[in-house]
Amino acid sequence: MPSQSSSNQPSSGSNNKGGASSSEKPPTRYRVVKDGWGDRPNFQHSHGLKMDPEGIEEGNLILDAYINADKGAGSSGKN
Repeated sequence: MPSQSSSNQPSSGSNNKGGASSSEKPPTRYRVVKDGWGDRPNFQHSHGLKMDPEGIEEGNLILDAYINADKGAGSSGKN
């Protein structure tokens, strides 16, 4: 009987969804909200914003600023 190769076993790190890499994408707005506040209503409330179109738009601007600040913190000190 022929021996089976180890191709059925996952290689270490091949399906690593949570690992960091040098080409890591910035987090999405959803991920920032989920990790920091649990859900969008909690995020909005924490920032004194309503869950209406204007509040959501302002919340998106805040989230974009958080994401951009994180990108800057990981770079070579540029602000």
